[in-house]
Amino acid sequence: MSPSISIIVPVYKAEAYLHRCVDSLLAQTFTYFEVLLIDDGSPDRSGEICDDYARKDARVRVFHQTNGGVSVARQRGVENANGEWITFVDADDYLPQKSLQTMHLLVEKYDTDLVVGATLNDKRMKTIGDELAIADYRKLLIEEKITASPWAKLIRRVLFTPFVFDMPRQIVFGEDLLMNIRLAYQTNKNIAICKDYVYEYVQNQTSCMHTFKMTLDYAEMYFKEKERSVGEIDKDKSVRWSIKHKFRFLEKIIKDCAFSVNRNFYSHSFLKTLERNIAYSHYKCSEYECILKKNHSKYIYIFAYCLKHFIKA
Repeated sequence: MSPSISIIVPVYKAEAYLHRCVDSLLAQTFTYFEVLLIDDGSPDRSGEICDDYARKDARVRVFHQTNGGVSVARQRGVENANGEWITFVDADDYLPQKSLQTMHLLVEKYDTDLVVGATLNDKRMKTIGDELAIADYRKLLIEEKITASPWAKLIRRVLFTPFVFDMPRQIVFGEDLLMNIRLAYQTNKNIAICKDYVYEYVQNQTSCMHTFKMTLDYAEMYFKEKERSVGEIDKDKSVRWSIKHKFRFLEKIIKDCAFSVNRNFYSHSFLKTLERNIAYSHYKCSEYECILKKNHSKYIYIFAYCLKHFIKA
């Protein structure tokens, strides 16, 4: 019998926690699944561990490749998947035992192409109903007001067109959001919301999320890709929807001090575009956002941070 769900796990430098991850997948109460382990050129013993699982369990398949990054690894998994549904799991995370069963029940209950589940302590999911209109889901994604992770989801495999993974390899921070936005424009069906926690996210201090240093050049490249990801129906509206997201990138740039302190900072095209977006959308900046936009001194940033978090601007 063909698997209903294909679980895709990109693997890179994961030998310390790979057993915990794969063991949690093989222990699922829902049994019609396959596991695709994508060894993304890992220099440690991760590839050997993957092969060992494949020898012991026919539900596990392994693919070895030269390092191409997590998006390339996910794409390799999707291209080789047999299941009608795709779910992604990071190698340092794991699934509660009933995760697949819980999400698959919603596939049977609702006419949907996408189930969005919750992680532990994800309070945002508690405020959403059992179904979400696709237009509302797209808006929440673009505004970053709903989880943009690749995991804790069931995605119908036919949504994965070549465009979903078509982004520069230099995009290594925030690529999950781009993938999810592109998937959201491949369907017009409502989204099924799973409020039960179906994914155990483990904080990894060596991950890109914690080590990446933001720059203005990266932010400019990223938001060009984000604009390209949005469907034509929402192109104009997404300009306003993305302004706060751009401010969050600017905040990270200043926090990381990942720029040269000189007058060229003010003339960078990313800031010029942000200025035009604000004017075009008649967006009213908060006092905190005004400080971020007009200053790049770390000391002024600290003042702005205090203003936001202690004076509650």
